[in-house]
Amino acid sequence: MPVLMRVPMEVTMRKGMKLYFIIIALTALGLALTNDVFSNYFKDAYQVTPIQRGLLEIPREAPGVILVLVVTGLSFMSDIRISMISRVLSLLGITMLGLSTPSFSVMMVFVFINSMGMHLFFPMQDSIGMSLAEPDQVGRRMGQYKGLFTGFQMVGAGLVLWDSEADSSVSLPISSGSSYWRL
Repeated sequence: MPVLMRVPMEVTMRKGMKLYFIIIALTALGLALTNDVFSNYFKDAYQVTPIQRGLLEIPREAPGVILVLVVTGLSFMSDIRISMISRVLSLLGITMLGLSTPSFSVMMVFVFINSMGMHLFFPMQDSIGMSLAEPDQVGRRMGQYKGLFTGFQMVGAGLVLWDSEADSSVSLPISSGSSYWRL
């Protein structure tokens, strides 16, 4: 009969926290790379008018309004599972926008899906972060999580700015809506 090794909680927690830091960093970078180009994407791909641009805020912000109902409906799941679902929704929505240019109404559906994923992730992010933090370090860890998130959003915004000012003829499309990275 095999002997089961018991892993100390501190070791497991540190591994989980490192993974969480990586997930937070990548999420923040992805959010910056997509949100910072959405207005240009709508303008370039759909030639939206100011009225249409205002209407696009409905599928972008409606998930935040109905989030209470969605989280209530998913309350039988763990925070990790809900977070995984949120990442899949965001990836699906933004990938469909990045790989195709669907009709305006279909695009609004994918904007809604992406936004639902992002809005669903925000409360889970804090909940998971607090559960990973040491009991006497919750405030410190939450500050680190938020600082890392903000830092990587700034890096993403800087990359978008750098890309918009780059003067190169070599472009590499990435999955951030309609943006292209010039090398």
